[in-house]
Amino acid sequence: MRDGHGAILTDLEELLGVRASFEELMGRALAHTDRDHATWGKATIRLAGRCDPAVWAAAEVLRRHPDPLRRLFGAEVLRLTHLFDGRDEDPFAGPAVDIFTDWSAVETDLTVLIEVLVALGEHIDPARRRPCCRTPATPPHALVRRAVAQGLNARSSPPAFSDDARRALLRLMADPDPVVRKTACRTVAEERDHDPVFADATADLGEAWRYEWRRDRR
Repeated sequence: MRDGHGAILTDLEELLGVRASFEELMGRALAHTDRDHATWGKATIRLAGRCDPAVWAAAEVLRRHPDPLRRLFGAEVLRLTHLFDGRDEDPFAGPAVDIFTDWSAVETDLTVLIEVLVALGEHIDPARRRPCCRTPATPPHALVRRAVAQGLNARSSPPAFSDDARRALLRLMADPDPVVRKTACRTVAEERDHDPVFADATADLGEAWRYEWRRDRR
């Protein structure tokens, strides 16, 4: 907290009833390229907590900005706005799925793409699984594949995977990255889709893990 006063200032404004503009809070956040910085976090949380259509519109515009850092800021504000909105009518849910679905198809920055895929995974609407199913068989980075595996959770009633989702999960359960495999297996295990194909894939993985364990002990 000693490397700048942005986070403290944002908290003080809230206590004093001062409503800083979207641009001002974004400027404070973007002064720090590390999204884990306290100032960045305070800015996105404060804006998202307003659940304000004007904030939503300002953040949504950023998805077309040439600067990936601004796109990341916009994606995070949109994701948190829906996440923090506890109203029964959930007015941001539908627009968020549409925005993030379109965004996932064109985003080129790794960090922003992961944020978009994570945002999709937080929605109940089964439509938000489509981008994950359309993701190439071997996305170039394991972090993207992990986000895809998380985003394929069913969260529907009845909680069953589509054929495309099953194919994508089976592919991810055989991924060369162990964390991707683990994430995909957890997604399958947490749902109530009892397709035998998952049982067979899990059994195959168990055999492979036992073989690796025995090999490593020799």
